[in-house]
This record gives sequence, C-alpha cells and structure tokens, in this order.
Amino acid sequence: MNTNVATKAQLFDEMHAKGSVLNGWGAVLNLSADHLAKRLHRQWPADANGTRQVTLLSAHPAPPGAPQRSIGQMQIELGAPQVALVAGQPTLAVDFPVQRVLGRSGSIGVVAKALPLLANDAGVAWDSPTAVQVPSPPEAKLSVHLPLQVQRVPSGSAGAPPVFELVLDVAGATAVAHQLPAAAGDGSALAREALNAIGGTDGRLLVATVDSGTQANCRALQPHTVALRTTSTPSGQQVLQVHFALGDAPAPQDTGVDVGEPVPVTDGMDWSLLFQSQKVFQDLVVPGFNALSKHVQLAAAPPQGDQRAWFLQTKNRMYFQGTVDWGNAMPPVAQEAQLGLNFTGSPNQGLRVSAFADPGATVNLEFGVQQNYPVQCAGQPGQQTVAFAGNVATVAAPGVAEKTFKPYLDAILSQEIRGDLDATSLQPLAAFAVHTIRFPGDEAVIDAVQIPGDLVMVGDLQPDAAA
Repeated sequence: MNTNVATKAQLFDEMHAKGSVLNGWGAVLNLSADHLAKRLHRQWPADANGTRQVTLLSAHPAPPGAPQRSIGQMQIELGAPQVALVAGQPTLAVDFPVQRVLGRSGSIGVVAKALPLLANDAGVAWDSPTAVQVPSPPEAKLSVHLPLQVQRVPSGSAGAPPVFELVLDVAGATAVAHQLPAAAGDGSALAREALNAIGGTDGRLLVATVDSGTQANCRALQPHTVALRTTSTPSGQQVLQVHFALGDAPAPQDTGVDVGEPVPVTDGMDWSLLFQSQKVFQDLVVPGFNALSKHVQLAAAPPQGDQRAWFLQTKNRMYFQGTVDWGNAMPPVAQEAQLGLNFTGSPNQGLRVSAFADPGATVNLEFGVQQNYPVQCAGQPGQQTVAFAGNVATVAAPGVAEKTFKPYLDAILSQEIRGDLDATSLQPLAAFAVHTIRFPGDEAVIDAVQIPGDLVMVGDLQPDAAA
C-alpha cells in the first residue's frame, strides 16, 4: 500500500472545501486496489513457500507398435503477484513473476495408465529421480488483465428490487506469458491453468454484491444503476469507484467524483462511501425529522453563498414583533424580525447550527449560536447504527434579544430540535454500508462518519466470522 496518502482529517477538510462532489450520483464507493489483491490471494492462495505452482503435463503419442509413450512435465513456480488497476478502465492488471521452472521427462506404457496423469506421477518411469531446474530469464512472468464488470442477477419477478454483482470476468481475461524457457511452450497452457485457478468453474471471481432489496423500507436509497471507474489519487493511491444511482434519480452520463483523495487512507481503511448531501437531507433527514417534530419543520436547501453543499434550514421562522414608544417625542414605531436556523456541514463536528434573520427585518437581532450535531456510529460489526448526537446549545443574544428570544431559542435548540434530530433515523445509511453492499468472506466495518458536505463513511473489511 502507498503510505503517502491522505488521512481522514485531510479528506474531510477537502470535502468541506469543495462541497458537493458526487456529480449527480446518489452514492459512490471507493474501494482500495489492495482489497482486490487480497480477494485474488484468497481465491488462489500461495503455498508454504509463498509461491503458486502450475504443473503442465504433456503426453506424446507412441510410435506404431511401440510399448511406451513419452511424458513431459513442467512445474512453474509463480511468485507473489503484482496487482494494479489499469488507469481509465475497470480492469485489474496482475503480473506473476516466474521464480523457477522445473522439468523432467519419462515414459509410460501405452496401456499402463489412462491419462490424465498427476504431478510426479508414480506410474511414470522418470528419467531422473527429481525434476531439474530449467534456466529462465529474470524477466519471465505471466501477465493477466482481468476486466471488472457489473452483472445484474436475473430475478424471478419484474418488479423485484435489482441485485447486482461486481465480478472479475476471468472468462474474458487476457493472459500472456513473457520470456518463458522454450521447453515450457508458448505459455498458453500456463495461462489457461492460472485463469482456471482464479476463476473457478463459472469463469468469474465475485468481488461484491449489491442487493437493493435490503433498502425495501427506504426506496430513496435503492440502487437501480451501478457503474465502475478506476482512478488514482494525486498521491498515487489506486481506487476502484463504484457509482450508484439511487431511488428515482436518473443515472448521470459521466462518472467521477470531484475529490482529490478519496479514502482508503493510511490508518488501515479499505473503503470509503460517499452519499450525496441532497439525498441525505431531502430524502432521509427532512421527512424523518418533520414526522417527529410538533412545531419546527426543516427543509433541504441547495448550495448558496459560502455553502457549497446542500444543508438544512428551518422552514418556519421565529417571528418577533414589538412596538417602540417614544412617549410624546414621536409616534410609536412597530418593529419586527423573523429568525431562522441553518444546519450546515463541517469537517469535524457534524452539522453546525447558525442563526440568520430574514431580509426586511426592522430590528437588528444578533444571535451567537454554538451547537453541533456529530454523527456517531455504534454497535458491533454487522449490527452498527448511525445517528445524530447533538450537544447542548449555547446562545449569546445581546440587547433586546437577551430577554425575549434567548430563553425560547435555548429551549427549542437544546430540547425540541435536539431531541427530534437525534431521534431521526439514519439507519438506512448504515445498512447501505454493511448490508446493501456485501463482500464475499469479508464484513464491512464502519470506522468513522462525517458530514463535511456530502456525507462520508470510512471503514475497513474484516474477515466474516460467519462465512
């Protein structure tokens, strides 16, 4: 793994500065190329010596009337593969260095044993007691290009939520051997055996499953389109991006996430998952909060001014009206103001609350509000939950607002809004990370959640104890 990459804090800062970065997609998973390498290693594990051995046996036809036929054997030991994503296309490039080639020959009776034979078969009269090393150049290797594909799983019902599989298309792979010794042939047999070891019986290697049915209670987060893209961050980290179009939103024409360093990051993370701020607020938080709140209603507001991502705003304003009486000096003056609240993303504190006065106010009410709603993740792997955890508000209100608005604002921020926002369910987001997307043999574990603009989760993949 490249160790000169972004930390979580740097990622959150950059996403906060850029605002909304998903370019129309509902969610984007950034998956480390290192995880793809681990998936490959698990499918075709190395032996105790750290190598993968391919044995090629050949039997030559016996001359007419001859009692024996010639047998040739080549054992090719492949070293640890070098795995990389191909820039600009969803393809995994794998280079297996050839560490050693061992050869031996022998003979077997024409009717003594049916083919195929086993490696170092005892039924063969070998010409030497052990295999002999065949000289091979240090550049010898097997190069494999494995296309990454999204395949939709056939469903028995036209209306069933779609299920997608992200696979390495081993059947459609290309494999070329370089600098093999002549005795090992043209490399086609080596390539065939290696691909069989990687792809299994159906010619593909499953990387992940995307099950829209897990979001049956939150249609806004149901994936209907999945697209792939490979990218490299400025520091050289290779990432596979999985783009999701969710709910009723159409799929954008172009792929790509406008952020310089999508995690995984140096502190052990395998993945990051970004959710579009508009979808999080408009389809999840606003309806959930408004159903709970008796007085305050929220709305999702588009980027404006310094806010580069969607944010929350109170739909109904607090209305102040009063009369200033100057005695006999001049007629009484009616004054009024409407006060609203914004809930905007921050790089490290969750949603940040601020007050604003609507234009047209005839009295200046200045409020200093300090309150945040961090997003907390709790629970054991496979059962993790995500929720707001707001703190008690601190309100500074000089002048006339000290005796009028401040007590009410204190109460509504620290009690009503805080209680209802903390109770607003964000669980579909956690379910998306740990259940909607599944990795064979591994379990996604959420390490951190933040809302710098778009909502982002980071985590790692741990061996699934139930697998």
